[in-house]
Amino acid sequence: MHIDPMPRRRMLGGIAGACALLLAPAARAQAMVAEHARGSTTLPARPRRVAVYDLAALDMLQALGVEVAGVPKARFPAHLAGYEAERYAKVGTLFEPDYAALKALQPDLILCGSRSANKFKELGAVAPTLDLSTSTASFLPSVTRNLLLLGRLFDRQAQAAARAEQMLTAVAGLQARAAKAGKGLLLFVAGQGASAQAPQTRFGILYELIGIAPAVSAADLPAAAPRGQAAPDEAERQRQAEQRAAQLASLLAQRNPDWLFVLDRNAATGGEAVAEKLLAGNTAVTGTTAWRKQQVVHLNAPDWYLVGGGVTVIEKTVAQIGAAFDRAG
Repeated sequence: MHIDPMPRRRMLGGIAGACALLLAPAARAQAMVAEHARGSTTLPARPRRVAVYDLAALDMLQALGVEVAGVPKARFPAHLAGYEAERYAKVGTLFEPDYAALKALQPDLILCGSRSANKFKELGAVAPTLDLSTSTASFLPSVTRNLLLLGRLFDRQAQAAARAEQMLTAVAGLQARAAKAGKGLLLFVAGQGASAQAPQTRFGILYELIGIAPAVSAADLPAAAPRGQAAPDEAERQRQAEQRAAQLASLLAQRNPDWLFVLDRNAATGGEAVAEKLLAGNTAVTGTTAWRKQQVVHLNAPDWYLVGGGVTVIEKTVAQIGAAFDRAG
């Protein structure tokens, strides 16, 4: 299976059209209609007090120089660590809003997404709410949409358009190189096991970003356990872990990726990084072309596990993978 890199002209053509609309003279009416992942929300005026429950949205607001009033209690990646400061009201967690703290803050806009998206209705009862979740099927367009939307809402249209063009130009350059790089495989390492990630999944959006041909499809991987299923006992967990390891070994032998991209959950959540040691001890991994050629990229785990679709994270990742391609020649 192959994913063609998105041509630079088409990417920048789309952004130019969107920017032309967003940079048009504003109507006299103060109310604004915002299109987002749940439809549309009308804001009576330009927002001034914003509560944010999505770290990708927070990444974008920081990039645009927009101040926020409330943030969740969370493990912030390094570039967002400033939001741990006491001057930002803490309004719950990424999963559970603190409604009393939120109401006391009196925001005129709430931004949710990803982990907090299922609280959209409850948050909307407090103040106008936008769901800025990104799409796994069209990741880059949804990131661009969110960036331009925030630029319009906070009167940062020019900055948002420039940053979007900068991001998409960098992505297009990486994709042109990735088209000649062979096949890539994303591995998610959690605990003492590794699992392959398919395109158009939570982490599999990376294939779209890089533009590399994925070594797997969803059909190659075991189906996820149904939600609500009782947790297995220790013996069953061990059996499942052994089965996943055997499946991964078979997959690596069959597909032999030219590049491995690795996301270490332990490192993302504040623990000790385990991926490098674990993969080095796995003969199925070390037998791949990717390992033999030292074409293994360890992604910034906090960025990709906690943030994902933020413009800063995307630009940093493009630079990291571009540098890896440089080293490979």
